Amino acid sequence: MPHVTTRLHHVGHIVEDLAEASALYGRLGFVVPPPSCPAMPRSEGGAPEPFGAANTHADFPDSFLELATRVKAGDTARLPADTRLVPLEAPAEVLPLLVERIGETSANSR
Repeated sequence: MPHVTTRLHHVGHIVEDLAEASALYGRLGFVVPPPSCPAMPRSEGGAPEPFGAANTHADFPDSFLELATRVKAGDTARLPADTRLVPLEAPAEVLPLLVERIGETSANSR
């Protein structure tokens, strides 16, 4: 028996400029909240830095459109000024591997 898809949970739109995309969807009539982005030190004892992917959304009654962008090391100036950083913590022994894996995942989001 074939599976029948009855709805989409959400659709992702990966963009280069999250501020520009958010403004565009705002002009189209969507309420687009400030984006969120994970932040953690890239090495033990370091200051938390945004990394991975930042995202926000435009809501529909039963789903949403996710706007996302990659956050490259040292390239956080591209994030909108109102980006909410979500601090993450990891034990020192897994921190390098975690940072590497999240970097690989976001690098493949194009």
